[in-house]
Amino acid sequence: MKQMFHHKSVLIVGATGGLGNAVVQAFSSAGARLMLAGRDAEKLQQLHQQFSAPVFQVDIANPESVEALKNSVTHVDVVVNLTGVDVRKPLDSHSIEEIQRLIAVNLAGSIYLTRAFLPQMKLQQNGIILHVGGFADGRLVFPFYSVDAATRAGVSAFIESVNREMRLEKSPVRLIYFSPSPADTEAERPFHGIWREMGLRVEPPAHVAEELLRAISTQRERYLMGGVVTEMFARLNSAFPRLADFLMMNQYGAILQKYLGG
Repeated sequence: MKQMFHHKSVLIVGATGGLGNAVVQAFSSAGARLMLAGRDAEKLQQLHQQFSAPVFQVDIANPESVEALKNSVTHVDVVVNLTGVDVRKPLDSHSIEEIQRLIAVNLAGSIYLTRAFLPQMKLQQNGIILHVGGFADGRLVFPFYSVDAATRAGVSAFIESVNREMRLEKSPVRLIYFSPSPADTEAERPFHGIWREMGLRVEPPAHVAEELLRAISTQRERYLMGGVVTEMFARLNSAFPRLADFLMMNQYGAILQKYLGG
């Protein structure tokens, strides 16, 4: 994918997060003109020094902050949203503040970001907005992920709806739901034992970043890492959830209960 994004303006929101550096590096190697946004001012300055790219501080849960980001960017071909909050525990252990933050960042933030940049992309008749979601298609949900899963499913449905609007308007602009495999990031390392016991591979961040670029190049509206097995199980779960429970989810649930059930 060398130079695939040559001269393309790419805005990476959440560049200071766990996958941020790997994704920024991948786009840089592919020739993109980078613009980097995130909450952590210190990490943004480090990225600026490393990649010589303009940086912007933003909180996507705040619509005014998102609007200010949009006004600072004159042209963008690709928006990548890496931001996300992840809480894994029984529902009755969630605080109200955790629930509100999950909804504000994962769901409302994705909507604010899309609403801000979509009109510009429609005018230029070009553009892709990619949101990083949860495991599989956003509808395949694990126990102890209830609120997180609800927000990811909301983003998946939101993307599906907006893409239908774009097709009705005959606009080439597309939204992509990207589901990464578990990655070897600082935030994810405490949960690596769960994934390994479930038989799922933990990927290097550089591999996840490579797949993310491939998702944009193929313009598939839902791109799932994990291969054919993950794709087929997601479809099975959507059509026959009880069968999915019998074949795999009950086993997965027992593992998750051991680690996350409290």
